[in-house]
Amino acid sequence: MIPKPDESRAEPPRTLVLDTNVCLDLFVFRDPRWHALLSALRQSQVRAYTRADCRMEWMLVLAYTKLGLDADQQAAALAEFDQLIALLPGDAAHDNSGSSSGSSAHGDGCSDACSHAGSHKQASLPLCRDPDDQKFIELAAQCGAGALVTKDKLVLKLARKMKKLALFRILSPEQWTAEWLASPAAATTPNSSALVQGGVTGDAPTLQ
Repeated sequence: MIPKPDESRAEPPRTLVLDTNVCLDLFVFRDPRWHALLSALRQSQVRAYTRADCRMEWMLVLAYTKLGLDADQQAAALAEFDQLIALLPGDAAHDNSGSSSGSSAHGDGCSDACSHAGSHKQASLPLCRDPDDQKFIELAAQCGAGALVTKDKLVLKLARKMKKLALFRILSPEQWTAEWLASPAAATTPNSSALVQGGVTGDAPTLQ
């Protein structure tokens, strides 16, 4: 069961980890439902983090034949990802993609201690039934995120366990958006139709 939004919280999480399907919606399909999240990222009202293995998955997914992205579209999606999502300090040295641009987002980023903030908590993290998604859970703990935003049903099922651990929240993009739009911060977020331009047309599928 997908967890319901926590309406008791006055402030939505501002330090985030976004899974690959959410990134596809933002940077490839331009899903208008998440324009508030994209705008908040562009305005530096929220911060999102990645690490080398998560970024590598993003690059591999962009090359999927079923997405139909040409080389220019793949490069543009990767560039926007790198611009808006910061690579954890220390991970740039382990990024084998041939690009260091992922470390440029949010120049003041998290401190040097950020990459180790959740290292002692890794053993207590719940395990996702899909091992490919475990790295996003680890990343959220590692960078001290307020929330992991995901469309994956198996990850969303871990929301209650994560709430008991009080490390970070697991939210669907619908939940995060609802909380953000209900917060005072949303009043300063531009609501521009330009946010949904330039992407691939059609439905935004969830990759399995």
